[in-house]
Amino acid sequence: LFTLFGVAAYDGVPAASVAALIGFYMGSFFVKGAIGFGNLSMIILLGALVLPAHHAVLLAVMTSALSQVQFVVPAVRDGDWRITRPVIVSYFIAAAFGVFIFGRLESNWLQVVLGLALGVVLIIDMTKVLARLATRFDLRAPRVLYPFSAVSGLISGVTGAGGLFFIALYV
Repeated sequence: LFTLFGVAAYDGVPAASVAALIGFYMGSFFVKGAIGFGNLSMIILLGALVLPAHHAVLLAVMTSALSQVQFVVPAVRDGDWRITRPVIVSYFIAAAFGVFIFGRLESNWLQVVLGLALGVVLIIDMTKVLARLATRFDLRAPRVLYPFSAVSGLISGVTGAGGLFFIALYV
């Protein structure tokens, strides 16, 4: 469709599909601006309707990451490390394993995993399961926190979205 740094962008994707993708992204970032999160799941699922699943995930993660770069310095400077530090190690180890799985999944299986993972996250959110569990368990206890953050990292690594939902409850 067009060339970017000497590489054909969206090669083989019809112009109408690219226009739909742009619309999906604009709508999802509007949602993010309005409520602060939720755009990544939307653009991955909608993007997978237009692009192959791996491409949809990578494009969604990259655009979302680029939109967040402006917050890195203030987050590192002003973040509450007492809360954050315990989550980081297990989250990133599991996320790295998730990315490894992501790279090995065939496109058809990735679509199934995306649908299942994000569907489960939506059901958990709609039924408020995590909110009820949070009243029964101390989320800061290592026996709960480390598996909790590892599952979140794994979901983020494999699907590119949905994992931060679990961490938001902890925070």
